[in-house]
Amino acid sequence: FPSHDSATVINAPTISVYPNPTMGTINIHGVNSNNLKSITVYSINGKIIFTVDEKTMRNQYNASLIQIPTDKIGSGIFNLEITDTHKSTNITIFVP
Repeated sequence: FPSHDSATVINAPTISVYPNPTMGTINIHGVNSNNLKSITVYSINGKIIFTVDEKTMRNQYNASLIQIPTDKIGSGIFNLEITDTHKSTNITIFVP
C-alpha cells in the first residue's frame, strides 16, 4: 500500500486523490466543477456507499477541493468513481 502522505494522480495532471490509504478524509483536488457530474464511493461488492451529485457539488463543495469524511463510508476497500461530461475515472481507496 502507498504511504499515508502519497497522492494518486488519475488520468489528468490536475486531479489528485489523497491520502491513500486514509484514516480521516479523502481529498479530491483539482476537479473541474464545470464538467463534474458525480463522485461515488462503491463497496468492493459494488454497493453505493456515498455519492455526491452535480447539484450538491455546486451548492456545498469548494470547486477545486472536495473532501469526503471517512466516517461517512466506514473501513474497507472502496472504489471511488469520478464522473465528468467526458469520462469516468476509477481509483481504489483504502480506509483502515
